[in-house]
Amino acid sequence: MENCTYRYTGMNESLKMFSLWMDGPVTIAAVVLALVGAHFAVRFLARAAISRELTASLYLLCISDCGLMLSVFFFYSIEATGLLLLNENLMWQSQPTVRIMHGIASFATTASTLLVTYVTFQRFLVVHFPLRYISIAQWDTRKTPSRKLSTTVEDDSRQFFTERATIARSVDSSTLRKKLRPFAVPSMVILCSLALNISVFFEFTVSECFNVERNALSTHLKPTDLRNSKTYSGYRAVIMMVSQTIAPISMITLLTIITEYHVHKCLQQRKRLFENQHRLRSVVLSEQLKERVSRTVSIFIAIKFIILRSLPLFFDLYEITHGIEAFGFTMSILVRISDFAVVLNSATNSLAYFGKRRWLEKR
Repeated sequence: MENCTYRYTGMNESLKMFSLWMDGPVTIAAVVLALVGAHFAVRFLARAAISRELTASLYLLCISDCGLMLSVFFFYSIEATGLLLLNENLMWQSQPTVRIMHGIASFATTASTLLVTYVTFQRFLVVHFPLRYISIAQWDTRKTPSRKLSTTVEDDSRQFFTERATIARSVDSSTLRKKLRPFAVPSMVILCSLALNISVFFEFTVSECFNVERNALSTHLKPTDLRNSKTYSGYRAVIMMVSQTIAPISMITLLTIITEYHVHKCLQQRKRLFENQHRLRSVVLSEQLKERVSRTVSIFIAIKFIILRSLPLFFDLYEITHGIEAFGFTMSILVRISDFAVVLNSATNSLAYFGKRRWLEKR
């Protein structure tokens, strides 16, 4: 029986120490930031008058980011922190969990990336076709008029309550469909992300081994033939470029430039229109604040994505042209930084919502 080998077994000592700090305490700090930020993000989205479709996408983006953070915590942080502080692998008996978290982390990364791309595309549509994306505050919220209760005939009373219950069920069903409809497309994005990454769950198998440090039988992850296949490696590289690096970065960059150019022109025209109509300054400021909130959220998420996800793009291209075996010490350090940049990107998406309380109070 072979000896157990884990993620950091046999790694260069300097690289190992750097990796333990990045995967352990630093990543845990990012996880805490993400979970706290998600709490504030959900509270903000529940009160903000952003379009239903954009709100639904941002809700699911928060969920995807939280899923990514938790999977990274179980996949990387517990093992790294245990080795760093206690000099022992706390996950040595939980390798099946680590295997599952590997697949979930890959799936959540793709889902978060594609949802950011979809949010940017929605922002593009909202700016160019504003009448199709009416603010949630402008939806008709009038209540269904009620009938007067007859006090003379018992049959009329029974009929009234029956009809009222039928109307209530119809209204509830209609309201539920209206609330769930905006989640349809982003949910399909998440399902597509799962389909693209379903093979990742089969890249490793749990194999029995002998843990020398504990003098006991244990398990470790062993690459499958699928994982070692060059054809599969090329396939995964293409999938990564299409779903996480080249395609999303190109689309987000292009859509952001076009959208912001159009927004700039519209704001200038609106300002001149308000001045010609001699509208109150408070009204003008209110309109500007309403436009600024969704603009800030979308721009922050898009630009941050472009910056933090550019480094993985370089490594994808390098791996295709030179192979992963060509990664030396310096390249391995940069890969660790690149992996953390992906985590940091998702962890900081919720920062886009901070500082918007003033807007909520003035709208």
